[in-house]
Amino acid sequence: MDKEIMINALVNGEIELEAIEKELYVCDFRKMIYRKLHTNISKQHLHIIRKLMDIEIAEREKDPYDDEIVIEETYDYEVFYWCIFLLSRIGDVHDVFTIWYAKHIDFDASFGVEWQFLIGAGYNETIEFLKKSDNPQSLEIISYLLNENTKNIEESEPFKEWFDFRYKYFLNE
Repeated sequence: MDKEIMINALVNGEIELEAIEKELYVCDFRKMIYRKLHTNISKQHLHIIRKLMDIEIAEREKDPYDDEIVIEETYDYEVFYWCIFLLSRIGDVHDVFTIWYAKHIDFDASFGVEWQFLIGAGYNETIEFLKKSDNPQSLEIISYLLNENTKNIEESEPFKEWFDFRYKYFLNE
C-alpha cells in the first residue's frame, strides 16, 4: 500500500495503528504523519500521537553510540519535538506527565522541551489537574511552571508569538 494512502487511512480512522506498526518505526514515515496532522489535528488523533510519542521517546532514549542502532533511519531530534508539539496541541491535560518525562530524557531535551508544551490543555486547567493528581511529579511540575512565571501567559503576546513560531517552524520542517 502507498504511504500516503496508509497515512490518509490512519488519520481518517479507516485503519488501525497495528496494521502499519512496522512503518511507524521509520522516522520519515512518522514525519509524513505529523505533516498530515499538523494543520488538522484533533482529539480523535490522540491515540495516534500517544503511540508515536512512545516511539519517539524510545528512540530518544537509545544510546546513539550503540553500533546496533541505525539512528538516521529511526530517529530525528526535530521529529521528537514535533510530536511533543502535536501532543500538546491536542490539549489533553493527562499528557503533561508524558511531556514532563520527555523533557527529562537528556540534557538537550531539558532545554528543547520548553515549558509552553506543558500547558497545551491551558495553564489553569493544567495547574488544577496537577493539584488534584496523586502523581509524585505533580508538585515538581507546578513548582517549575510557577518559577517560569507562567500565570496568565496564554493570553499574552509572547505566548502567541511562541506558538506561531513553533507552528510555522514544524510546518516547514
